[in-house]
Formats: sequence, C-alpha cells, structure tokens
Amino acid sequence: MDKDQTKRLPRATQRDGVIYTPSGRTGDAALSNTRVVKAKPQGPAQGKSRPPAKKKKKSGIALFMATTIFVAMLAIAFLGALFLQPLIESGFGTGDGGGDVGGDNSNTNIAAPPTTPTPTPPPQGQNIVLGLVRNISVESRRVDIYAIHTSENRSFFADGGSEMRDRFGAAISFPEFSVGDVIELTHPDGSNSVTSMRISPQVVRYNEISDAAVNLDAGTVLIGMRHYQLTPSTIVHYRGTPANIADISQMDVVNVDVLGDRIMYLNIIRSHGFIVIPEDHPIIGGSIEIGNSIFAAIEGDGGSLEIAVPAGDHRVIIRGDNIEIFMDNFIVNRGQSVEIDLDDIELRSGILVLNANTDATLTIDGEIFAFDEPIIKEFGTYTLRLEQYGFYLHEQEITIGAVPLTLNIELEEIFVATARTVNITTNPSGVSIYINDEFRGFSPLSVELEFGIHQVTVSRPGYIGGTIPIEVTETSRDPHIQLQPDARVPWFD
Repeated sequence: MDKDQTKRLPRATQRDGVIYTPSGRTGDAALSNTRVVKAKPQGPAQGKSRPPAKKKKKSGIALFMATTIFVAMLAIAFLGALFLQPLIESGFGTGDGGGDVGGDNSNTNIAAPPTTPTPTPPPQGQNIVLGLVRNISVESRRVDIYAIHTSENRSFFADGGSEMRDRFGAAISFPEFSVGDVIELTHPDGSNSVTSMRISPQVVRYNEISDAAVNLDAGTVLIGMRHYQLTPSTIVHYRGTPANIADISQMDVVNVDVLGDRIMYLNIIRSHGFIVIPEDHPIIGGSIEIGNSIFAAIEGDGGSLEIAVPAGDHRVIIRGDNIEIFMDNFIVNRGQSVEIDLDDIELRSGILVLNANTDATLTIDGEIFAFDEPIIKEFGTYTLRLEQYGFYLHEQEITIGAVPLTLNIELEEIFVATARTVNITTNPSGVSIYINDEFRGFSPLSVELEFGIHQVTVSRPGYIGGTIPIEVTETSRDPHIQLQPDARVPWFD
C-alpha cells in the first residue's frame, strides 16, 4: 500500500465508548459494516475522556403536567368555596338563614332538614338541655324553656359570667335571645344557673315561606314537598305576638324553625284580611281585580263575595256589563273585612222601546211605565208584564244594555162566549114559537140565542097562547112552557 492510498483510508473512530475500525470503505456506509471493538479505558497520560451525552427523560414532562393539573384543581376548589360560602351562610338549599328560601311563591326546592346531630357530651359536672324558649325576662335574666327531650317546662337564670352565643358560635348578649329560639343550655348539676347558652345549630330556619299549607286534622304543615309536624309545644306568633294556627292562610308569609320533622316556632310576618262585595249587589257579568295577582268573577245572582287578600294596601278594579269601571284603593288589616260601598258604583243606563197592539198596562219589575215614548232603565235584567182585560197576559224577562232594546208585542185576544144553544120544549108539543116576534119553528125547538133577555111567544089552536121573557146566560136553564086549554094564561114548568 503506497502512501497516497494510506491517506485515503479512514481512521478508526470512537463513539460513546465504542471503537469502530475501518473496513476499507469511506463515508457513513463504511461504519455500518465495521467490526465493533470495545474501547479500552485510557490512562492518565492519555488525558481525560469526554463524559457521555445526557439523554432527555420523558418522565419529567409527565410530572410537570400532573403538577399543573393538580394546582389548577386546587384553584378551582378554592374559588368555588369562596362563591358558595355566602350561600351556605344564608341558608340556601338548607333553610339556614333562609334569606332566599321561599322568597317567591314556590317552595319546591326547599331541602329536607339534616338529621339531628348527637350533642357534644357536657363537661364533668355539667348538664346540657335542648329547649324551646317560651318566655324570657331581660330584667331578671330568666329564661323559661320547654325541655324537648324530657317534655317538661323548666326555668334558668343567667348571670354576667354566662357564655352566650348564636347558632354560628358568635358571641351575643342575653337580650338577643327571643321567644321561639331553640337553645342548647348548659348548667351545673342540681342548679338552675346558666353556664352557657347557645342558639342551637340543629334547627333549620326557613324565612319568608309562602304557600305553607296547614292541615289541622293531620296536625301538619306542608312546606315545599315535605310535611312537618305540629306539636303541643309549637309556638305560633304574628310578628312576635301570640296567634292562632287556624288563622293561617296559604297566602300568608311565615318564618318557620324546624327541628327534625317538628315545627318549633312559626312566625307570621305577613297575614291576610278580606275584601267583600255585599249581598244584593247590582253587578251583572262582572269581575274584580285586586292588585296584579287576584282575579275573581262576580256572579249576577246578587250574592255576597268574600275574597282573602294579604294585609296591606290594595288597588281594586271592578268591571261589569252594567256598571262603569270602578277603581279605588283599600287598606286591609290582618283579620279585617273591608266591604265595598255599593253607592260608589255607578250603574249604566240603556233604552227600551216598546210597541204593542193595545193600550195595555206595562209594568217592569212591578213599576208602571207608559210606553208611548222610550223608557230609560239602568243596565240589568227585568221582568216585563203587559195586561189588558179580554187579552192574555204577556210576561217576559228583558235585559237592558248598551244597545237599545226594541220590543214589538201583539197581545192575543181571549175568546169570550156571547151566545149558546137554547132548547125550548112545550106541553103539548107542536107549538108555534116566535122569538123576538120572529117565527123560529115548532116545539121542541133548538135555537142559537145570544146572551141576554129574549121574548118568546107560543101559540096553538085550542090552547091559550102568550109571550114570556127568558134570560139566556152561560149557565141559565133551558125553558119548558106548559100551555093550558081554554082561557088560562100559560105557565112554566
């Protein structure tokens, strides 16, 4: 091999601690078929070798992504807690605080109260009483309670050292407790002195509940979709003063404290009264609108109408077919019935035109009217009568409204008998009979005669004839004439 050829041959190379020896070919292809010989470590005289290149690890990227997701979840949880905390404190969904529960007329989203938790055991020598406050005296610092678990009434006294807290654990003063509170009261054994008082967090409070349905027979109150039990110890107030549970209407607005499924305290904060339309009202086809939420029909039978309304100021609008629109404001207090004065309602009037074929007497609801000109009457329904001797009575109901009413009535004449058939008999028969000097035939004779007096003349040879008067009426008897021979005057049988 000459020198030039030697220069063209590639030298042995080392990569990552492996020596690749030349195979007589150049380029990268030469390295693919070379022998592989493990490199021997070089001594100090040969100098330091380069450290091997570091490989990138995929596990580091996965760790970074997992850490990022975890931090993001923590941030979401933190923000969610900040958003939900005000709702939880206000009682949303559970009734605690109750500011938003039942604010409208639908209570279907009210959650069921939580189960009553087991109270924390009292300190040594202390007793805990769960009680319903029935009376409280700030002056004497006395609190009278109904002990819920023992069903007995008890009294306790709080001194300046007694600990006082609300349902959230915040410190409060003795005057801030009130009748209807359910409290957890701690006292020493054998003593009625209060160690601590706290409004029980076990109580679920629903504020401004509307449409609460009281069932006195079952002793329950329906709030939303759940029935709660009334008990003999349940306190019912109207704005803090004693009230009767039977007076509650579904339109009332109430605050309710419940413990488990029992109602401890029910306070009516908005009650109701009544607006009344009295009897014998003249309104026909009417309706009443109270505010924007109460509508009722007014029957035209004149009966009274009583409508329950929330206590307060109300705008009343009454409409009717026969009245001008009536509007007024009324203040209704709790339990009060406000009657609308009918004198304040203006009736509308219409026109009646009557044409009849006789000079009959016209009456409308018993009042006589002349019908030779139009009649003005207030809107309404009336009974009209036309009467005249010799004609059948005409009677009908009429309704006078905004459109003039025209009636054309023809009375029907009553048929009156003015004559009847009269049967004239004689003894002997075959007698010539003249009536009012007119020959009518021989007896026995049936003849039509008008009612009244008629002159009947009879004659027959050999008998004494004559003239006699007869009166013909609807009920008169038929005449029988006895003729006598010779010169005697005929007589009647």
